[in-house]
Amino acid sequence: MIRKQKKQRFGEFTVMFIPNEQETPMQMRVHLVPLLCMLGVLVAMTVGTVLMATQRFSPNVPGQSAGAEASLELVSAELASLARTSEIFSRTVNETVAQFGSQNDNSNSYMAGMDSIVLSDNPDDLPAIAAEFERARMSVENIERLYGLNEHLLRHIPNSWPLPRNRGIVTMEFGPNIHPFTRQVYLHKGFDIAEPRSGSPIMAVADGVIEKVATTFDYGQHIWVRHRFGFRSHYAHLSAFRVKEGDIVKQGQVIGNLGSTGLSTGPHLHLELWIENQLLDPAPFLAISNDFNRRTNRPAR
Repeated sequence: MIRKQKKQRFGEFTVMFIPNEQETPMQMRVHLVPLLCMLGVLVAMTVGTVLMATQRFSPNVPGQSAGAEASLELVSAELASLARTSEIFSRTVNETVAQFGSQNDNSNSYMAGMDSIVLSDNPDDLPAIAAEFERARMSVENIERLYGLNEHLLRHIPNSWPLPRNRGIVTMEFGPNIHPFTRQVYLHKGFDIAEPRSGSPIMAVADGVIEKVATTFDYGQHIWVRHRFGFRSHYAHLSAFRVKEGDIVKQGQVIGNLGSTGLSTGPHLHLELWIENQLLDPAPFLAISNDFNRRTNRPAR
């Protein structure tokens, strides 16, 4: 029992402890100012501990903000690079088409003129012959450049078929589908490509870096690949890995083997395409360079 005695003077009071009847009571004089100081120290220590724990275990908001800004700047730079390359590609195509268009319009007279110049024995015609061959060479170089730009873009955009020789059948596409286990309608995030047996090589759909190699309950053995321009590709239900995290891979390089690990009804590849954190329908990208067989539960798009 604690009984507060009458204050002796300002800032001081006595606390008396009264135990059982056979024991002697005890009293203690307490000064208010030191007590308040001690309480202040305890409060400060408690607040400090909470702040330290918050800083340690909570996300670093300024750091995350800076990281997000840096990530957005990187994506913007990559997309700007893609836009510049696409602009050059379009300009080269237009110039080449215009050149061939003007040449085709005057093809008969042009070829007749070339025949007369080439068959001529006059040395004065040599500069004209050289000029005509230079024009032809420039046209060929434009075509080569056009194909070079096209090839460069297609290496970094996820469009290559992930199985050799366009093998496999698309059994489920991106979008609303019936879940094979729950039989409920759900959003299917990727593209399912089935094979009769496990083991077929799985290839990277574009140049990139292996970002993650992991095994989980749902995806089984799966691989994430990061590509240029913010693209990422995800390969799930594999039976084996052929790469490790940090490896640089080329389009068409084998990264794993088709399987049926995780939540799977049979041997197939579950392929997802992302641009940063946004899901993409793989069909338009894969259709750039491929004709593939579809056996889906909804019309092909």
